[in-house]
Amino acid sequence: MQTERIRLITAIRSGMLNHHQIMRAIGIIIDVFVSYIPKDMQDRVYRGMASPVAGRVLTTGIIAATIANRVIAAGSAAFLSKTVAGSVGFILTTGGLIEHCIYKSFELERKNVQVYYKLRQAGNLDFLTSY
Repeated sequence: MQTERIRLITAIRSGMLNHHQIMRAIGIIIDVFVSYIPKDMQDRVYRGMASPVAGRVLTTGIIAATIANRVIAAGSAAFLSKTVAGSVGFILTTGGLIEHCIYKSFELERKNVQVYYKLRQAGNLDFLTSY
């Protein structure tokens, strides 16, 4: 668990929680999801767009932006409400959140190895799945 804590703290320090990284993580997850959908079905969904490729890019971007904005808004509201509770409570809560992120990362590895490794290789973004 100590190695995972160090990995999480390093990822946070390197900017894992910024908007761009959250968008990257969501894009990776959507790409893996779409890879399971047959190509002809994807083309039917995207047919109304200018071209299937542009439709895929546009749809993925819109979905990723919407999800990222909601995650950031929820995370900042939770952070502000926790800091008001006091420093001891904040430290305990932060410790609990770290453990939660680590266990959710382990759970992702068990449930979907492909997504886990793509997110981890993209800069330890597997921790973002705990939101």
